[in-house]
Amino acid sequence: MPLKIFVIDDEESIRISLKWHLEDLGHEVITAAQPHLSGLLPGHQCSQDIACGNALIIDYHMPGLSGLECIEMLLQQGCEGYTSHILMISGNTSAIDMAKAREYGCTVMQKPVSLLELEHWLDVVEKNLEEPLAPAGQ
Repeated sequence: MPLKIFVIDDEESIRISLKWHLEDLGHEVITAAQPHLSGLLPGHQCSQDIACGNALIIDYHMPGLSGLECIEMLLQQGCEGYTSHILMISGNTSAIDMAKAREYGCTVMQKPVSLLELEHWLDVVEKNLEEPLAPAGQ
């Protein structure tokens, strides 16, 4: 199933490589070098009726705003699309507040991310999207 995936990473080579690979797998990919250049922040308002995307791949360490800070802002804005499946990547995962990453529902991977690991994560995202919603009250 094709996904709509947003990739935010200040390293151009990583951003482009991810875009090419994900598009080769049949997914729609939008990229940005920094959260504030993405169009998602500040002031982006999701319709909250229809998700604007399925997944977010975001670098942890970027100029001006960390990946966790960006995710926090998206959640405060009510984003339920891109923030439903988050892959946080970093060259130094030990610098990430893992408790906060878990709270936000992030999967964390060390750079360089192998294509096999990435495809396994995508399989999980696709499986989660195919599962029916639980009935109200459960």
